[in-house]
Amino acid sequence: MSDIILLDFNPDARGFSVELFRDDWSKMKGIKQVFLSVSKPGVIRAWHCHLRGQTDYLTAIVGKVLTVYYDPLKQIFREFILEQPVGKLVKLPAATWHGIKNIGTTDACVIYFMDKLYDHDNPDEERFSLDHSFPGAGVYFWKDK
Repeated sequence: MSDIILLDFNPDARGFSVELFRDDWSKMKGIKQVFLSVSKPGVIRAWHCHLRGQTDYLTAIVGKVLTVYYDPLKQIFREFILEQPVGKLVKLPAATWHGIKNIGTTDACVIYFMDKLYDHDNPDEERFSLDHSFPGAGVYFWKDK
């Protein structure tokens, strides 16, 4: 699936290591910024969208996160569970509404890779409330998968 990049977690007695980004990965060209977000259990960070062409890639390095985006072409929600050591990096295409929920029992650490720099004076970020109804798909009900 083109929305997923599999990461190679390397566990040992000390913990684990993983390559999160390489400039020679063809699916992640043009990364300009990396951002870390920590969410407490049960926290939902949604809905937001980048209408000026920003693509995000994200992965959970600690905890368990439900990642959802609304696919406007198919008018459906796409869901992904991110947790280590499974090691997935999810692509959130430009102009798609998306969000995350920490569905684990500990804080979740999510790393975002963005192909545009965040402009603090003029952010490329639109927001909807959690109960927003999307065309063809309706309201998304955040689960504890």
